[in-house]
Amino acid sequence: MMETWGAAIRWAHLVGANLSVGVFAFLVLVARPAATAAGSEALLRLGPLDRRLLRLAIWGLALTLSSGLLDLWRQTVVATGLGLRESLAPTAFGAVLLSTRYGTVWLIQHALIALAVVVLLLAEEADRWDWLALRLEMFGLTAVSLVVLSVAGHAASQSRWTRCTCLRPACGSGHSSPSPCSFSGRARFPRSRQPASRPGPRSGSP
Repeated sequence: MMETWGAAIRWAHLVGANLSVGVFAFLVLVARPAATAAGSEALLRLGPLDRRLLRLAIWGLALTLSSGLLDLWRQTVVATGLGLRESLAPTAFGAVLLSTRYGTVWLIQHALIALAVVVLLLAEEADRWDWLALRLEMFGLTAVSLVVLSVAGHAASQSRWTRCTCLRPACGSGHSSPSPCSFSGRARFPRSRQPASRPGPRSGSP
């Protein structure tokens, strides 16, 4: 059940991210140059198309944000071993966001998407240069967020998101201190606590 839920969320997240990038890439690289080459009449027709595509991009950004929040919830359930309701605790989310590579990538990606939404909603277009600058900014922000998403997919493929005891103290499991392990469950020890290797036999010993 959790795997099916996760696949559906990731699919929706990927669709939203690609949709927003594709809209701004089409406007900047295809629609605007083609309308400019076709003449003033084509530029007049570009306005309604631009508005429809911007609405589509906003829906794509909203889908990316909402599916990202759902995926964070799912990863919190898997990482902490808590139930769906218990994993909604701020400490559980904080443990995943601040103690894992997935959380770092998630924060970077969604900060870029949130910035894109704010810029898109607050921007004012006085002339064609403002029009072009806004869409270039949106294309850059959404493209970088898509690159970060691919980095997150690579990070997830390198380590299995299994339950990790080092996250449970932050979620109130009762342990006194976190164990020295990574999110994938591998033990990490400081250099001073590395097990000492046994010395080999001396050359003069029988």
